[in-house]
Amino acid sequence: MRGRIIVAITGASGSPIAVKLIDTLLEKGYTVGLIASENGNKVMRFETGYGIERYSDIENITIYDNNDLGADISSGTSRFEAMIIVPCSTSTLAKINCGIADNLIT
Repeated sequence: MRGRIIVAITGASGSPIAVKLIDTLLEKGYTVGLIASENGNKVMRFETGYGIERYSDIENITIYDNNDLGADISSGTSRFEAMIIVPCSTSTLAKINCGIADNLIT
């Protein structure tokens, strides 16, 4: 088993890319932590026909609530290889750039 990768889905168009990334990471043996913003889940549902609940019963995936600032991955001591935000909305990018940490993704 490889390391853990966090994948975050925001409200920008392009959620099929996130689906392909998650599937590829699982095929390669990674454990995936998955976060979706409310708009990210809506756009994913519109673009793919399903939301993040598609992954709720898959082994090696942990789904996190974007509002859970107490989640284990929010700690600086949490171990994971990388966090990939795909697709990344300009709002999320701006928050990260400015250091605004008002949800689990940012």
